[in-house]
Amino acid sequence: MVKPVVRFSCVVDNEPIFLAQALRWARSLIEIAKVPPEDLIVHYTPGSGQDCAARFSPLGVRTTEAQAVSRLRPHLNKLAQLRSAFLRGADLAVLCDCDTLFVADPRPYFAKNMVAATVVDAPNPPIDIWDILLRRAGLTRQRPDIAVGSDAAMTVFENRNGGLYVLSSARLGELDEPWRKWAQWLEEQADVLATSRFTSIRSRSR
Repeated sequence: MVKPVVRFSCVVDNEPIFLAQALRWARSLIEIAKVPPEDLIVHYTPGSGQDCAARFSPLGVRTTEAQAVSRLRPHLNKLAQLRSAFLRGADLAVLCDCDTLFVADPRPYFAKNMVAATVVDAPNPPIDIWDILLRRAGLTRQRPDIAVGSDAAMTVFENRNGGLYVLSSARLGELDEPWRKWAQWLEEQADVLATSRFTSIRSRSR
């Protein structure tokens, strides 16, 4: 059985902490998970390229600039990875937060066409806010609600932790436009979201 080509990615914004975290991310993949450095890529937002190149080049990890997606919500800059030609050239793309550490090789658990992400740890936003958002968006639940990871609460099935996505490379192009569309739509729902700032809709209309 041919093993899928798996490539790992993260995005470094301008704050120094993200560069430090991404270095630990890369070293954990190379030194602990034994992933070849040529299968890693670090995307950086404008202004941090020189530092990224200087720090990752000795590790053999490639770096490339990615355009910022949102100045108001910088965590959305991870969407820039969906347009990466390097990731689209693999079978699977693993999109990570910079503060992700690997303690073992995850690749034996991957399958070529899989799409995977963990459910959120907490009900953010609460289920009653999801009800309002879905109604405003004209969307309906596709699957029953599920329990969150570390709380006695429920959330919609599609509410996933953005720190780690495993995506078939064929899905990157499919997800890019609608993901950006709904992220922008959520920017306009501040009256409902209140303090639930870090959320996104990935439900589908029927």
